[in-house]
Amino acid sequence: MEVQLKADCARVVSQYRTHLRQTEFRKALKALRELWSLGNRYLDSRAPWAQLLELDGDFDGHLFELPELLFRRVERADVEAYRRRFGGEHQA
Repeated sequence: MEVQLKADCARVVSQYRTHLRQTEFRKALKALRELWSLGNRYLDSRAPWAQLLELDGDFDGHLFELPELLFRRVERADVEAYRRRFGGEHQA
């Protein structure tokens, strides 16, 4: 399946580049749409998300852990606390 995908993508990319060189932009866009359709069909047929669900969190013997959040929502009460803590002296 991957060999066929590679050949199809190479053909479509060649068409796309030819159309761009010849300033045939509508034809180039059509080729570009075909390229992402090839990718979408491939992903749909392989369905990697289904394989991940079957593994139930175990990836090659390693547990998958979500990282801690890098950011959190700043609430109004937090803003006031931050102003008091880091606001410094205000000059009028």
